[in-house]
Amino acid sequence: MESLVATFNSLPRVLHAPSDSLLLRPIASLSLLAPSDMIDHNWHFTIQNAQLGASGDHLFITNLQSGLAQAVRLSVTLTSSAAEKAKEVVPLLVKVFVSGFGFSQPLRVAPWTWATTDSELAREVEKELEAVGVRQPLRTVKTGNLVKDLVAQTHWVRFMERQGSLDHLEV
Repeated sequence: MESLVATFNSLPRVLHAPSDSLLLRPIASLSLLAPSDMIDHNWHFTIQNAQLGASGDHLFITNLQSGLAQAVRLSVTLTSSAAEKAKEVVPLLVKVFVSGFGFSQPLRVAPWTWATTDSELAREVEKELEAVGVRQPLRTVKTGNLVKDLVAQTHWVRFMERQGSLDHLEV
């Protein structure tokens, strides 16, 4: 984990990226919040239950403007404590960005911000980010608002419709 965090901490951060960049290329016409050709590098994560293909609970991370998303199977469940979830979620969040979302020629950058729908999970993820040594600007996890939470949920539904089954990252 130490090496993974060191790599993550070395990633540059960008506030905006061109919408045609490899990392932020829209997957579907979900530009609900992106009126220009620049995409904010803000990410939203939730824990979701998959009803198709690979059943179980997943970490779902998405760019609300581009629709780019990744889901990773969790061993913790929706009913686990926020602290238990954070211990598993943090390494996965870090790995998703270090891997460039698994693209063969990824644009590897750290998020400008990240948020989640669950305020308790946000606080526990902040604690875990600090415990594993993530640099200061990236230890803050915002909580979404109703509009962003609804957009994230829409992305999850569309992601599941497209996937049918989920890819997994191993940490």
